[in-house]
Amino acid sequence: MNGAILSFIIPVMILALIILTRRVVLAMVLGIVIGGILLHWGDLFVLPSYLWHKLASVFYAFESAKFKTNIIYLFLFLLLLGGFSQLLLINGATQSFEIWARQRVGTQKRAELLVFFTGVIVFLNGYFSAIVSGGIAKSLSKYSSPQRMAYIIDSTAVPICVLIPISSWGAYILGLLGQHFPNDVLFVEFSCAIMQSFYAWLAITAVFLAIVWRIDFKAMKKTYHSTFLASVDTPSDINASFWLILSPILTLIGTTLFMIIGLGVYHSHSWNVWKILSSTDMIFSLFCGVLVALLVLIFKDRSRLSVSKIYSALLTGSKGMLPLLLVLICAWAVGAMIKEDLKSGMYLSEFFHSFFASKYWGILPAGLFIISSLVAFSTGSGGGSLAIMIPLGLDLAMQTHISPSLALASVISGAIYGDHASPISDTTIISASSANCSLQSHFITQLPYATLVAFCSLVGFMIEGLSGNTSLAFVGSLALLIGILWIKR
Repeated sequence: MNGAILSFIIPVMILALIILTRRVVLAMVLGIVIGGILLHWGDLFVLPSYLWHKLASVFYAFESAKFKTNIIYLFLFLLLLGGFSQLLLINGATQSFEIWARQRVGTQKRAELLVFFTGVIVFLNGYFSAIVSGGIAKSLSKYSSPQRMAYIIDSTAVPICVLIPISSWGAYILGLLGQHFPNDVLFVEFSCAIMQSFYAWLAITAVFLAIVWRIDFKAMKKTYHSTFLASVDTPSDINASFWLILSPILTLIGTTLFMIIGLGVYHSHSWNVWKILSSTDMIFSLFCGVLVALLVLIFKDRSRLSVSKIYSALLTGSKGMLPLLLVLICAWAVGAMIKEDLKSGMYLSEFFHSFFASKYWGILPAGLFIISSLVAFSTGSGGGSLAIMIPLGLDLAMQTHISPSLALASVISGAIYGDHASPISDTTIISASSANCSLQSHFITQLPYATLVAFCSLVGFMIEGLSGNTSLAFVGSLALLIGILWIKR
């Protein structure tokens, strides 16, 4: 089969399978198998060996005959992060924070700002953030509508996680990038992509301004005609404290930063910031950070938590991370096949070269944003969209003059918007349920806000793609968003 045609068939087929089955892992496994069959149609006896090689290469580098320790540490980080989040739920820290919050709220603006800042502080995992913020939102439900609370929860959960490396989303993206960049430039490329991820920054800005300026689009205004929920009772034997949940998170952040700086200085023999960041081991630092934070949390609460409770929390939290780990394994295998065997990026760049003159290459970031948005919206999976689009976007960037970090930022931003806007997204569903809001109502009321942010982000990617100036693009998109919201207020 013609290589150019085959290079497009497999990614499109995987996307179609995800849409039809709503099961990312199954779709990717089928994609790998069918891709292997099409690539080795003339000699199917090598198919088992090919499939084994693709899956095993996720953990083992056959060229250097070494295990990929970074991948192992990444998996351990995610498993421990799941257990760490679960321990915070069962040791009373989240309930304590809810009581502390309720005692300090008296107006709608304060209540919504508290839910907003909770989402900012509890950035470890999108699901965990939505659950914690939702618990507080329900306890403050007499001050605002469930739909506004659901919008605030959803608009802080994933965007914040994406912007912070010490989160499940940050680690997931770093893991996907680990297949494309060497360790000494991995964190630098990720940092540059973060700064250019316009949708994440603008989504956080939009929800903050929507709270401060009390901005309600037409669908959201109708929610105030409904009766707010009654306050949720919490156990009276739990002390109200802000630090019970903040101190373990600060321990995680502090330990991770210490390891990042320490390893960077050790390897670079320099105190230059960029040399430190380019020489450090980010994945190992994440692992050390969550391990120390977990041990400190267990030691601090040893008098209140039995061994069986700790074991149960760690087991439950780790199990919750297994779907993400399976997606990662399949994503790495598919990414390797797309890049090394199908060479989709090379053929895609040739396709663009055939239809666009070089002066139009500036629209490529905007195009990647739109495609990534459609993939995430159709599948309901921002993570699935990243698994498909990151290899294609980076490979395409390598074939053109577009910087890899800008291509990556476009893909990430599109995945967040598609995930935000999709009614079948896990985060959308959890945000709605955690605020006691119907899924349909949350989807309808959130869509205008998310789409406005997406439009401003698209303008930003157009500006940067055509001008090459990140600052101009960021200021331009931000000014456009603020201007529209100012008129709307």
